[in-house]
Amino acid sequence: MDPSTGTISETSHRGTSSAGNLTTDQQWALCGLARSVADAVLGAAPLTTRQTDRIGWDLDVLVRRHKQPSTGAPAWSGLIPVVIVRQGPFDTLRLDFGAIRALAPGHAHHDLEIHLRDGRVLAGPLEDAPQGAADLSTDRPPPWLTWQCPPDTPRRPGTGSGRVGSGRP
Repeated sequence: MDPSTGTISETSHRGTSSAGNLTTDQQWALCGLARSVADAVLGAAPLTTRQTDRIGWDLDVLVRRHKQPSTGAPAWSGLIPVVIVRQGPFDTLRLDFGAIRALAPGHAHHDLEIHLRDGRVLAGPLEDAPQGAADLSTDRPPPWLTWQCPPDTPRRPGTGSGRVGSGRP
């Protein structure tokens, strides 16, 4: 292992290079791929777009090792911007997700938070939202959105986060 770069070099028993170096980016991708595939296999829900993109990106980082074609997945930076939408003065909640995406360029993934007038927050990955305009029901939100507690709301005992258990506030 090269202490200055973190690169791991392979050599055969005879001292010749075999499969080549494993860079730190490739090491991270290999670990990320193992974690993502384990989550996919053990998870009860179908893979999200973000999970599929993460697996594709990790495979693309390792393309020189596995010698398969690139998946073309978007780059994974680990930084996911949050797009906040506030409910307007109307009781209906109609959002144009295409327009929201156009206002948030530069990243393949965005977290979306929909702040309702009553203080509740629906949140989810913007990439799993419909492509165009859609009406959202706060009584039965789509499965890609979950309820979150506003920052000043006391948490339920034992939850440890702002997520509320059953998908309803």
